[in-house]
Amino acid sequence: MSRNDVQNFSQKQQKALIALLSGASQAEAAKVAKVSLRTLQRWIASEDFSQALNDSVGSAVALAVARLAALSD
Repeated sequence: MSRNDVQNFSQKQQKALIALLSGASQAEAAKVAKVSLRTLQRWIASEDFSQALNDSVGSAVALAVARLAALSD
């Protein structure tokens, strides 16, 4: 999923995604996005949202690994 695909999400979905990536619990992310916990859980169960979440986590891990590798050089 590309950055452009994420931009097609609603603002509430984007806020929830950012909150989850920042380490918020599902309940906290739902509050940030101003949606019910059940709505957030439906989004997480959807293919597009879960793919965006997984891709973003993977990108964050890859960036962290690269930064750590650069520190050890």
